Amino acid sequence: MKTDFTPISPVEWGRTEGPKTGALVLAGGGDLRGTGILEKFLTLAGGNSARIVAIPTAGTDAVAPLGQDFDGTELAAMFL
Repeated sequence: MKTDFTPISPVEWGRTEGPKTGALVLAGGGDLRGTGILEKFLTLAGGNSARIVAIPTAGTDAVAPLGQDFDGTELAAMFL
């Protein structure tokens, strides 16, 4: 194990496995309503039967209701 904090080569990285193809949705820093991003995300996730995990990390909106998803329907479970 290196302890000198020098960068390691990608060939030294741990093995990773995952899907060969897929989608990555990156969004943040603003209101997403009306942009189509949330709707596209839901479609990519599997539609209305999708199981989605939301991890709130930097929210400052004290009015935003916890326990609801972006269209106002209740979440199946919530862990903080």
